[in-house]
Amino acid sequence: MAKVTAETILNIARAEVGTAATNYKKCKYNTDFYGYVVSASWADWCAVFIWWIFHKAGADSLLYVKTAGCGVLGNAFYNRGRFKTSGYQAGDIVFFHWTNSRSESVPITYSLDHVGIIEKVNADGSYTTIEGNTGGGNGAVMRRTRYASQISGVARPDWSGSGGSTGSAAVKTVQSWLNSAYKAGLTVDGLYGGKTELALVKALQTELNRAYHAGLEVDGIFGEKTRAAVRDLEAGDVGDLVKVLQGFLICKGYDTGGFDGEFGAATDKAVRSFQTKSGIAVDGIAGKQTFAELCE
Repeated sequence: MAKVTAETILNIARAEVGTAATNYKKCKYNTDFYGYVVSASWADWCAVFIWWIFHKAGADSLLYVKTAGCGVLGNAFYNRGRFKTSGYQAGDIVFFHWTNSRSESVPITYSLDHVGIIEKVNADGSYTTIEGNTGGGNGAVMRRTRYASQISGVARPDWSGSGGSTGSAAVKTVQSWLNSAYKAGLTVDGLYGGKTELALVKALQTELNRAYHAGLEVDGIFGEKTRAAVRDLEAGDVGDLVKVLQGFLICKGYDTGGFDGEFGAATDKAVRSFQTKSGIAVDGIAGKQTFAELCE
């Protein structure tokens, strides 16, 4: 497959300018993303449009996750050190937060409201963007003029690794384990999306039932009963619950020093880093609050 560049992505986006949604945000981008016709009023599609143009280029892996959420997309780049708040350029995925500017405190990525892609940096310091689900009504793909004061930050894809939809090798390892150990039925594509997250929560529930007779319904929903059943994991612990923890961290872009079910120094560091970026107590203990954030 030919190498994918920023210009490849922008050319696909340019061809979509003017495409509008109808009937409560029903659009081809949502249909392709979800696999069925979406017509609910909640089905915002700005992040889905970003997925769609990368998917059409065969470069899903450059996004790290398949998601309909601006915050989840931004966080995937932030965790890999590819979220920037200055020096914006064409091809950057650009994020907006309508109540705060880019000076918003870390972690900013879970409170992002809108996303597009920068097409051009203008001589006057403004930016021409291409955005989905914009312009009012049910939304359309439009060119907009944006200013630095409006921008929360940008995600810069790693164009050097853009050869196709190979995904992360580490995430593939987690997905393969979920299929083998829990019959998750995942496509092993290295992309962390809703199905992989659901499988990880199910694995957590299964292991809590095995280890502590928690009596949880294995439904993949991290609700109050699952939260209450979570036990603290910390340095020195071993077993499949630790492996589930490592799976979550790996899928969110953290280096756990292996996927082996051993809570060693690297996993401890990854937990503390995740806690810091999530704005919760940094103690290296993966307890109820840490798992709640991992499952969000």
